[in-house]
Amino acid sequence: MEGVIKEQTKKPLRAAAIIAGILIVVATVYAKIRHYSAATEDVNLYYSTAIENTKVYYYPTDGSVIGAKGNSVEPPGTAAYELAVLFMEDLKAEDKSRTFRITEYEDLAVKVIPTAQLDEETAAIYFLQDNEVSENTWLVEISIRYKYEGAMSPVGPSNNEWIDVLYQSSPAGFLMTRNGNQYSLRSRYR
Repeated sequence: MEGVIKEQTKKPLRAAAIIAGILIVVATVYAKIRHYSAATEDVNLYYSTAIENTKVYYYPTDGSVIGAKGNSVEPPGTAAYELAVLFMEDLKAEDKSRTFRITEYEDLAVKVIPTAQLDEETAAIYFLQDNEVSENTWLVEISIRYKYEGAMSPVGPSNNEWIDVLYQSSPAGFLMTRNGNQYSLRSRYR
């Protein structure tokens, strides 16, 4: 009976891994179209996405963390939230490499997932690489509502409505790493 339950539990995870693989293929095709578009200077062939912002963000920005008890390391959840704010604020800035600009956001929340605690099947869903799994790395999922101007994939042109799809259910997400007292966050988009 236990073997049947394990097999039934694995089927949805395998299906999720297959879907995630399909999403990666679609993202790769999308990136090639975007590259072609940039090469031909026809920006109307694509709309960019938030997850394509692959800059690295650091918290704290000066490399030191001063807590209530003096020098200390902030908890991962606090760091992830502050890094998500930096990411969103960057998306509010004008950038010619994007087809959109965030104008305002609210209800920012983060989910922090320790990579070292993921089972093999869940790690496969996120396409984790061996070098991304350690006691000092976390997957970060950002949940938020925002408005934007311009056009964004998969939503399209802005209608001045609140949107809650930041990165199209991509399993890629963000990777946060702690190095000493400093955390960094980057998109896992490739």
